[in-house]
Amino acid sequence: MLKKASVFMLLTLLALSCGQERGSGTGNDTGVAGDEATRPGISGEAAGINNELLSEVIYNFASIVEIPALINDLGVPYHGKFLVPAGEIHQPGTDIGNAVLMGVLGPGMGYLTMYGETNPVPGYVSALKDAASSLEVNQFFDFENIQHLALSQSGASMFALSFMQGYNRTDEHLRKSQLAHLSTAIVVGVWIEGLSLLTHAAENQPDDDLHERIGEQKLILNEMLIVLQAHQASHPGFAPLIEMLKSMKEEYDKVEIVYEVEEPKAVERDGMLMIVQNQRSHVNIDQQQIRNITEKVQTIRNNIIL
Repeated sequence: MLKKASVFMLLTLLALSCGQERGSGTGNDTGVAGDEATRPGISGEAAGINNELLSEVIYNFASIVEIPALINDLGVPYHGKFLVPAGEIHQPGTDIGNAVLMGVLGPGMGYLTMYGETNPVPGYVSALKDAASSLEVNQFFDFENIQHLALSQSGASMFALSFMQGYNRTDEHLRKSQLAHLSTAIVVGVWIEGLSLLTHAAENQPDDDLHERIGEQKLILNEMLIVLQAHQASHPGFAPLIEMLKSMKEEYDKVEIVYEVEEPKAVERDGMLMIVQNQRSHVNIDQQQIRNITEKVQTIRNNIIL
């Protein structure tokens, strides 16, 4: 139970930290093909993205970061094929690409830790170190300690804490350096790999809960595209990623999410009477749609890391 809680905390805090309010100003993204050496930074407010939308993205994002725990709870056996072999991971040649890769490696490490699989860990740590070094944020990770804890199989909570701290410090540094778009790219990477794990698990062991979670990602995808398109105004290097995600959106547009509104309830909180709206959602998604989404996310994910 502690192992599951630790991995869930790691990915949740990564999502929350990367979704905090962005600062405005100027920044560099010299590693992105097509970008000039210096381009203005972009904030959520400047891009027309208000805090309410950012909060909605993060609220919905919670359903993807718990995927390793969900897969484990459903009794889906560990499958190494769910993850790309570390030796085949390709390091991107752009800052945005390396940020996305850093995000992708998070759920993979969480999945390995969840199942106590240690053999792929050194390769994943090495790939993470290369990506972080490219972004000049490697100083925020204690890679030697992370690998030691992961390989020991007895320090899962400490491993998660060390891993989480590295991501949180990276996010803080990027925001202070007016490179918030790279924090967004990390979050996108987490989402892509989380959905990849989810679809792999559903392929291996069809389950209504897994299918529901796949369908729910329609909400996150729509909101992420809004944020990414706002960043694209200052960072054209997002264009290829946005186009790939738009191709997935075409599949998700066929998925129907039905909302049922129940009678509101009056509850007392801190001595005050409040009206709480009750709303439930149901995802209508068929097997063909799941297969199409599975193919899309695997193609996108492989284009990023292979």
